[in-house]
Amino acid sequence: MKQYSYLDFLAAFGIGSAHPGGFTLTKQLLAQLSLDQHTKLLEIGCGTGRTASYIVKQYGSSVSAVEMNETMIEKAKKRWYKDGVNIELIAGNAEELPFRDEVFHIVLGESVLAFTNKRKAIDECYRVLQYGGTLLVIELVIEQHLPVHEEKNIVTLYGMEQLLTAQEWVIFFKQANFKTVRVLGGGTIAATTSAPVEEQEWDISDFISQDLYHAWIAHEHILHQYKHILGHRIFICQK
Repeated sequence: MKQYSYLDFLAAFGIGSAHPGGFTLTKQLLAQLSLDQHTKLLEIGCGTGRTASYIVKQYGSSVSAVEMNETMIEKAKKRWYKDGVNIELIAGNAEELPFRDEVFHIVLGESVLAFTNKRKAIDECYRVLQYGGTLLVIELVIEQHLPVHEEKNIVTLYGMEQLLTAQEWVIFFKQANFKTVRVLGGGTIAATTSAPVEEQEWDISDFISQDLYHAWIAHEHILHQYKHILGHRIFICQK
């Protein structure tokens, strides 16, 4: 029997902007990037394609996207066809980006790097950025480390390799040779749940395995149990 993860649940239910802060935070951050029709942007882990479509429609930028989940890819393509936007979508992952060096002005990730081999993925983001380019990511952080068995339960559910504090994230970015790393906003789950966000978006698959609900219940349990320990930060890294 397949062991479903939280990401499988997101894909099956087509939940867009599931990252902390939701689509409200996404739009606030994009508004600060001076995007225009000359901007070449790569979104890693585009999910159902909500952010990529918004960027093209709002700013006219040239957007490429990478996604590895087949269900997400199908739903992103369906969205973009409906929205009438032209976006290059490649099935792949952030650890081996299928692009040549120094292509993009911006690489964007919304709660994606946490689910990768961070060393490989961050190095790849650096590689495909032009000099002076920006890596902008919203990522899960742990405010302080928990006992090993508790962290193992969390990373197992989410399919992660490890949990990082904000300071540990910064070390990874600096080891990849980013010149500057800024840490903005965020906070614990408990501190940010009251912030206003746009209503969640759904694109539910025709068949939903009952086991997917178990993954969601486990996710909700972790959010409640560790609401003062888990949170998010925004990292803006300049090449």
